[in-house]
Amino acid sequence: MYHFIAPAGSNVAYINLILNQEQYSDGLAYHSRDIRPWTHDLNYKNIAENNIKIYFNDNLELIILNWFYKFIVKPDNIDWVLQYATEWTDSQKKVWSDFGEDWCTRAVLKWMYNIHADPNYKSKIVEPGKNFCGSVLYNGYDLTKEEFKKHHINYTKEEYQKWLNSQKPVIDSWKHIKDTTAIDKIKKLKYNFEKGVALGLYGLKNKLTEEVTWQHYIK
Repeated sequence: MYHFIAPAGSNVAYINLILNQEQYSDGLAYHSRDIRPWTHDLNYKNIAENNIKIYFNDNLELIILNWFYKFIVKPDNIDWVLQYATEWTDSQKKVWSDFGEDWCTRAVLKWMYNIHADPNYKSKIVEPGKNFCGSVLYNGYDLTKEEFKKHHINYTKEEYQKWLNSQKPVIDSWKHIKDTTAIDKIKKLKYNFEKGVALGLYGLKNKLTEEVTWQHYIK
C-alpha cells in the first residue's frame, strides 16, 4: 500500500487506483474509494519506500479547479465530502465577508497566489520515496504513459481517453479560463471560483501583486 503525499485536487484518488491496479468505474471523482494513508502535508519529512508525492511542475490552477468541481459543483453524495465543502464555504465566507458577493472570487485569488508562492507544490521527495508528476495528465497520453511506466504500470491509451472523458467539466473550464485574459471577460465567467482562478493567472502573468490584481478587477 502506498502512502501518498498530495494536495486535494491532484487526482490522488485516481492515481492511487491505477498504481494499485484496482478495478473502478469511470467518474469525475473517486471519493468513495479509500486512499488512506494520505497526508496533505506537502513538507512531510518522514519519508519511507512506500511514499509517493504528487507534485505539479506547471498548471497549478488545476488543483484549485479540480477541488471546486469535485467538492462544490459536482460532489459525490458522501457525508465527509459534503461536510468538507460546507466547512470551507462557511469559513471563507466569514474571512472574506467584507467583499460581499465577491467573497469566493477574492478567496480563490488568495489561494492562487498562495499556491504559486509555495515551493512544496513543485518539489519532489528524496529516496527512498517516489514521485509522480500530476500535471502530466493534462499534457497528453505519451507523457502520462511514461509517468506511470516509472512505477511499472502499463497505462493504456484507452484508459487515458476514458479519464479525459470523465474530466470534461474540469478540462473545459480550464481551457476557457486560459482563453479569458481580459478583466471584462473574467467578470463574465460562470462561477466565481473560475473568476478567482482567471484573475490569479492574469495577475501572475502581468507580475502584479495580489492586491493590485484585485484593484484591477473592481475598478
